[in-house]
Amino acid sequence: MFDADRPILTSSQDQLERATFAKYLARCMLDHKDPQSLVVGLFGGWGVGKTSIINLIYEELNFAATNLEDPEKPIVLNFSPWSYSGQNQLIYNFFRRLSSTLRSVTYLENAERIIYLLELYVSYFTHQPLPKPLRPKKGFLEKIINRSDHELYAWDTGRDLTQIKAELNQLLSQQKHKIIIMIDNISRLYDYEIKQIFQIVKSMGDYTNTVYLLALDKDHVIKLLNKMDGFGGEEYVEKVVQLPFDIPPILQHNLEKIFFDRIGSIIETIPSDAWNNEYWSDIYYNSLKYLFENCRDITRYINTINFGYSRLHDVVNPVDFFAITAIEVFAPDIYTGIRDNKDLFTDLLDNVYMLNSTLSFHQQNSNSLLLYPNHAKLPVNLVSKGDRSNYDDRPIF
Repeated sequence: MFDADRPILTSSQDQLERATFAKYLARCMLDHKDPQSLVVGLFGGWGVGKTSIINLIYEELNFAATNLEDPEKPIVLNFSPWSYSGQNQLIYNFFRRLSSTLRSVTYLENAERIIYLLELYVSYFTHQPLPKPLRPKKGFLEKIINRSDHELYAWDTGRDLTQIKAELNQLLSQQKHKIIIMIDNISRLYDYEIKQIFQIVKSMGDYTNTVYLLALDKDHVIKLLNKMDGFGGEEYVEKVVQLPFDIPPILQHNLEKIFFDRIGSIIETIPSDAWNNEYWSDIYYNSLKYLFENCRDITRYINTINFGYSRLHDVVNPVDFFAITAIEVFAPDIYTGIRDNKDLFTDLLDNVYMLNSTLSFHQQNSNSLLLYPNHAKLPVNLVSKGDRSNYDDRPIF
């Protein structure tokens, strides 16, 4: 069976001991008392579990909401801009999602007015007309005289952007709801789209009682911003994010437990007479364990094992297969070199030098290793007598 490399959804699935961290972060956002907009950063590289932590935070926010009265419950939007990447409508779709989220909250006071102002605000930025349900209703006589259902834009109302945002913030300040907006997969966007997200957070959508959580690979985002502007990427991120958090490192014992649980299900299918546990331990603890840095590495490796071993289990040594698969997954160039030169690793040569027990230690080692002209080491028992003239016979000892 293959693992789809999905993020976890609940704390019951947490094997990396991150639930406590997620709970702290959720409470930190809920307990923020300053009405001014706050931006929290969740920094981590590829495959370290940013989305999983966001899901754990979402779970904690929902749990906290069960202990709050309706007027105090948080309004949560989980937005993935990657779903809209490349469509040139990132800003529009963000505000569409925000408007839809607010519309679904039955206990939001002044909801109709807030949503109407938000739609006006969006219309200014996106140059899109107001949705039909929010356009003023026509009178009977007007319907007869003007049958066309013309589009209505924000500027048609005679109000400017500053006035709309001021009234919107005033209404939001009267609410006890905290609007928490979590934005994931920022690192997967194009450089100009990353800037659009930051523009939303720091300019367009910096509403009263609003908290943003941005999950991103900080180094990668800085690199893209520097590529776009030439410099200043790090300063730009630091200006946007007011409260940064690095994802807790994955503890080795947690990673090993996950790995052994996953690999154990495969080992159980191997006949006992075909499995050498001592050989496997030697291979794992001396080399393989250092290849796995996160759960995604384990998933890639186990999926490759599952694909190949089921077809070759009758003709390969399982430990050797597990080892060569690790090279295939984590060092594909070396694997290709082995595959394309397999005769060097599998052929048996007839004329080899045998060690003589009567020789001294120095003589034995002198006869056991030779040097290539380029000083690469080559065991003498891999070279036939007839070919020795091609190599420098000076011993390395």
